[in-house]
Amino acid sequence: MVVGDYYTCQADPIEVNRLSKRVLIVDDSFGDRMVLRDYLTYFGYHVAGEARGGEESIKKFQSLRPDLVVLDAAMPDMDGVSVIRELRKQDHDVNVLICVSRGQRALAIEALGAGARDFITKPFDPRRLHKAVQKLIG
Repeated sequence: MVVGDYYTCQADPIEVNRLSKRVLIVDDSFGDRMVLRDYLTYFGYHVAGEARGGEESIKKFQSLRPDLVVLDAAMPDMDGVSVIRELRKQDHDVNVLICVSRGQRALAIEALGAGARDFITKPFDPRRLHKAVQKLIG
């Protein structure tokens, strides 16, 4: 199916239980948050909350306890690696999918070293996003 200019994967109706999987989206870009929200909702996941920065994401993580945090690596108030370290203090098993811009491979490697479980690049490839989220939370 095509949504806008993007190819999207249809969620399998048998996997309706994905709606119980809660996701927190963290990105300072409103547009990127909306793209992620649309894809994740379409794939059958519940977007439990959104945050515009690192400090806000830590507070929301505490209250929402999501199954997955989709986190921008570069934000004005706090970088993604610092956010990962803080989240891991609260929950050592936190699932973080870090988002990096093309050409930020070193930042992706640093985030993986800090505890991110996988990474995706911007602009988002819906198939890659879907595959990464499925790998992390089913």
